[in-house]
Amino acid sequence: MAERIVLLTMVLLLGMISCHREKSNTEQVGVVGPNRTVLPVNQILIPTGSQISLPGLRPQALVLSPDGRLLAVS
Repeated sequence: MAERIVLLTMVLLLGMISCHREKSNTEQVGVVGPNRTVLPVNQILIPTGSQISLPGLRPQALVLSPDGRLLAVS
């Protein structure tokens, strides 16, 4: 009976270890191409629409036009 418990425990542990393997991402964090940004948490953003870089600026306020076509940034 004890042998079966030990064997079952080993099988469960090996299954958990094999399921826990993380995929390694070799992409550098940041903008890696047009409309593609890799985040530090191994997520990839692929935004839609137009993006405009605001180097050295941090937007403080955003407002979307009533028709949803324009976004004003200050």
